[in-house]
Amino acid sequence: MGDARAFDHLVELYQDRIFALVKRQVSDFELAEELTQDVFVKAFRGLDRFRGESRLGTWLFRIAINQIRDYKRGKRAHADARLIPLESRTGCAPPSAATSAAPDTELSEKELADTFSRALSLLTHDQRTVLLLRHQEGLEYDELASALGITKTNAKVRVHRARERLLALVRADGYDL
Repeated sequence: MGDARAFDHLVELYQDRIFALVKRQVSDFELAEELTQDVFVKAFRGLDRFRGESRLGTWLFRIAINQIRDYKRGKRAHADARLIPLESRTGCAPPSAATSAAPDTELSEKELADTFSRALSLLTHDQRTVLLLRHQEGLEYDELASALGITKTNAKVRVHRARERLLALVRADGYDL
């Protein structure tokens, strides 16, 4: 009974973050809900195998990453190349009319956001994952390494390469960043 309550608390703490990560990777709300539920079912079933070598949150991110990867492997033949607006990836709402900048500045920012969103969608699954975990979820390199099952040095290299690839794609669209 205590284990179930503790697990419920764990779900409450991490469900939004896990869902956000999954949603940014699969772009479908209902599918993201289903995959997120699968993550917590796998975590509950595997709780006795958790060795405590990392934080529980890091372990959950690893399960989520594997769940997304398994889903995408199964879906590869039916790849869906829809682009997702940056606002839905980051959870940020577009600026309101009262706080928005001049129309030309707002258009320029929207164009950059669209370019960034397209570039992010062109990254490999692994590149997108490391960037989202590092910059969206705020994982430190050691947590990132643990979640991905790699060394801290390798995590730093992957983040660096993913950033470079993202910047190259944005620059290819004419932005000087």
